[in-house]
Amino acid sequence: MEAYEIMQAAQILQDIRSLEPFPQAAIRVLELVMNDAESSAVVAVIEQDPGLTGKVLSMANSAMYAPKVAITSIADATSRLGTKTISSIAITSGAASYFTGHGRATSRSNKTLWDECLHVALYAKRLAGIAGGVDPDLAYTVGLIQNVGHIVLDRFLEDERDEIKFRYTHGQDILAAELAVLGMDHAVCGSRLVRRWGFPEKLTTAIQFHHNPEGAGTLERLCGVVGLAESLAFASLSDEGLSMLSPKATVLDWTGGLDAAELIGLQRAVQADVLELRVI
Repeated sequence: MEAYEIMQAAQILQDIRSLEPFPQAAIRVLELVMNDAESSAVVAVIEQDPGLTGKVLSMANSAMYAPKVAITSIADATSRLGTKTISSIAITSGAASYFTGHGRATSRSNKTLWDECLHVALYAKRLAGIAGGVDPDLAYTVGLIQNVGHIVLDRFLEDERDEIKFRYTHGQDILAAELAVLGMDHAVCGSRLVRRWGFPEKLTTAIQFHHNPEGAGTLERLCGVVGLAESLAFASLSDEGLSMLSPKATVLDWTGGLDAAELIGLQRAVQADVLELRVI
């Protein structure tokens, strides 16, 4: 690594330390659920955060879950929906407030970045169900926050971001461009950030290797799911739509492949999911 790149990487790490923390109640709920804690412990954490309580109850009563009787307490919501669903709602709530409240008003900031992350998460959850062997809720969470490193680029590195964009539009791979300009790519940056926030190690590893599943060890299958989810999400949000995908991007051995009709059905399902989640 060149001296300039070392200096850039050191500055990024300093910038990470200055960022506001991710909502801690949401991280604690995630940690409890991943460690199979009693539901009462999950309820206790959420109830200590009035803002999170309101958002969980709002989502639990949305059309996505369509309760026959209104859910009026966190204990009731946890009992009916399960701790994994409650954890997903909590992380989504925390991510929504963080992604839309930080960074500068650029093409990747705020609403645009949040829309991308939400689409990736929802594609990841559905693809995990298709692939098997991957926890859909874990895939959703990784998909939701795997590109959090872009917040650092948007907030602190405007000139460097423009240089990366220039290199990318002139044919350089995006990760190689980031490495050349910053001394690290957004995946490594994101993993450093979430580790500092206190996210479970499994998530920090998955974020670091979401563009390189082969390096993720036992999490290779999870990283493969979220990597494909990102390709599908970005394509569906582009002007060309899913037609821009190469056949290789949509065919994985463990899915048996997704034909055109299945891709369209998946896209419509995710679009419906997004509309429901925007209640948060």
